Parts: sequence; C-alpha cells; structure tokens
Amino acid sequence: MPSHREVITAWILPRLPPLIRSRRADLAPLYRLACGQGPLGAVTAAALAHGLACEDDGARGIAVDALLVHAAHGDLNGGDLGGFLSVLVAADMARLGRAVTALADALAAGAHAQVWDAVARMLTELLPEAGERPRTGTTDLLIVAPTAASLTGVRLWIPRLAAVAQRTGGSAFVKQARRLHALITAGEETA
Repeated sequence: MPSHREVITAWILPRLPPLIRSRRADLAPLYRLACGQGPLGAVTAAALAHGLACEDDGARGIAVDALLVHAAHGDLNGGDLGGFLSVLVAADMARLGRAVTALADALAAGAHAQVWDAVARMLTELLPEAGERPRTGTTDLLIVAPTAASLTGVRLWIPRLAAVAQRTGGSAFVKQARRLHALITAGEETA
C-alpha cells in the first residue's frame, strides 16, 4: 500500500479544499508523491489541481514542481488536471487567474504537453456560451494557450473557442480567442 500513490493521494485529497484559500498551506506531500513510485490517476490530478489553484505562492510553487516531475515521467493526464481545475473554478472554490499563473510557470519550465492538455480542457469547459461574459482570468488563459499550442504543434477544433472567435468587437478576450483559434485550426478541415 505505501507504494500506491493514488491511494495515498485519496487519503490526502479531502484535506486539500480548505488549503486553497489558506496563506500557509503545506503541499510538500504532493511533491513527495510525485517523486515516488506506483500507480496514479484521476485522484492525483484532482489533488494537483487543488495545489495549482492555491492562493499561497509557496504552496502553488510546490504544486508546479510536482507537475514538472509528473511531466518528466509522463504519468499524469493533463486533460484530467484541466477538468478538475475547471470544476474548482466553476464552483468558485478557486480563482482562475491563480491556476493560469501556475500553468504558465509549468509551461515555461517544460511541461508543454500536460499544460496544453489542461488548458484545452479548461477552454472547452470554461469559455462562456453565446451572450455570456467571460469570467475573470479567462483572457489570461487565452494568452497562455497559444504558447502551449505552439510548443506541442497541436491542431484542434474547440467549438466554444470558435464561437468566441466569431464574436464582433475588439476586446482583449475576443482578440486572444481569434489568435488561438487561428493557430490551432491552421490547415485543419473543420466540419
């Protein structure tokens, strides 16, 4: 059992939600688990999402370091991570801007594929529907996304992104959506 990281993380996970808003969160176990061995999965992605959304800069930095270890081992599903970050943001448990800052740090340090997968999932789930206003931090997410997309060379059709890119106006939100949409659909046949 001690070598089963997912089980250990499941034991830690219920203790993480209050730490998101704490200014003195201790997330060292997330890093130690990332450095360990044994299976992991969605529970680990959920725990890491809590860490990446943490308000405490030091704790968030530890979560970024843990993400980098997972990226180096290729053992974490970035889409799951993005899904859990989306849940935390949509439930108003976490601020999108803090999570985006953490993802940008991880991207700059080399976690390209995991960050892109997380960002793509977040865009799919957090971009506003027609007539809705974007939540605070969404433009920042759209600023990080093109770098991640460029580094991974991904081509993808995201329906909500396409809808935002077609909006009229010149807000930073719409401009960034157009930029990303053009980048990830270049050369793609869409239906």
